[in-house]
Amino acid sequence: MLHTLAKLVLLFISTTAAAGEIEQASVVYRKGVYILELNVVVSARFEPVYALITDYDRLHLISDVLIETRLLSDADAQVKRRRLVTRTCILIFCFTANMVEDVWEANNSIITKIIPEQSDYKFGRTKWQVDAVDDDRSRITLFCELEPDFWIPPFIGPYLMKKKMMSEAKKTIVHIEKLAGNG
Repeated sequence: MLHTLAKLVLLFISTTAAAGEIEQASVVYRKGVYILELNVVVSARFEPVYALITDYDRLHLISDVLIETRLLSDADAQVKRRRLVTRTCILIFCFTANMVEDVWEANNSIITKIIPEQSDYKFGRTKWQVDAVDDDRSRITLFCELEPDFWIPPFIGPYLMKKKMMSEAKKTIVHIEKLAGNG
């Protein structure tokens, strides 16, 4: 999310100020699509947060689920292309998923769209918005939609997938705060 991104998409956190302050978080499952929305304030300045989440060759640092991240296009391209590989386990089921995305950066936001022919997802898009709250804190707003193109055991179902996605999103926020933090 990370964005798997998604390994995403993204990892667990408590609601204390030291680990980010979650203002809103939800995961919804609708017709085969997982929708993650997260709004959090982290104790880190805007510039290092934005630099961290736009460093596509090192994006794996923000999430334990991301096992490979790579920029496939020129760094100065208007539309960048990146590849993310995630490794996730839910109960005893583990899977690796590939995601190739086109990426647009503008106005403090990063927008991605999955290329289904090169990915293990039928559909996916994300929007990261990063804004300064004050000199020492930033707000990260994340919206992510993913439709897997791989089998998910029916007894795991949407409930456990939703829990795992939220957990990973929260953990990612903790990693971002730690790596881009002021201390």
